[in-house]
Amino acid sequence: MAQNEVLAVFGFVLVVAGASGGYIPLRHGGRLRDHPAAAYGEALAVGIFLGAGFIHMLSEASEGFEAAGVALMWPDAICGATILALVAVEHSAARLARSSEEGHPAIALLAAALLSVHTFLAGAALGTSREASVALVIFFALLAHKFAASFALGMTLSRSALAAAARWGLFAIFVIMLPLGIVAGVVANDADAQAPLLAPIITAISAGTFIHLALLHGLDRSMIVKHCRDIRLHGLVVLGFALMALLALWT
Repeated sequence: MAQNEVLAVFGFVLVVAGASGGYIPLRHGGRLRDHPAAAYGEALAVGIFLGAGFIHMLSEASEGFEAAGVALMWPDAICGATILALVAVEHSAARLARSSEEGHPAIALLAAALLSVHTFLAGAALGTSREASVALVIFFALLAHKFAASFALGMTLSRSALAAAARWGLFAIFVIMLPLGIVAGVVANDADAQAPLLAPIITAISAGTFIHLALLHGLDRSMIVKHCRDIRLHGLVVLGFALMALLALWT
């Protein structure tokens, strides 16, 4: 099966996971409940995101900048700027949530925008993956994260004062951002000859997105902060990171 066909299958599965995750709270409402299996899956995904960002994407972006004859500090600078920008947006969302009554439309809009950006860049990371083994690991990490993120967004939208059409519209935008990101990553790879820096820039931004997802997404509620004392969950984070390191050695 050709690489683009594999990416199309991955994209379809992730879209289904994202759509099903948010459908239940949007359609029926409900209460988000923690489940040990979900926590274990998220912990492993955190380690994979961290390893993919630091070990695979940053090094791949550096190779692209080096091939184009551009200073190697730029991938790190772009990655760091992406993390800082995403943290600033999350802090703004947290302040808005504290200062507004529950269900304020702005909270839902900001949550949908932030998760849509994350989803698009995660899709771009998958689309720019040159190694099939790396793409497969990223796919499973996204699958573990996508359902939970979609459910959380569905809960936020269902509690908002937005009209039903607006809630479903924002959710639809979130769902389609991932396949759009995959297409953008594939196009960036195909345009390598005409725009040699396009794919490395997207890869560096995606690295920042993955590192943010692993360490800071959700701020004090992030997996690696909230459950850092749980040796089983932290061990799964380490395992995910180690798997990405071994994959780098293998490929």
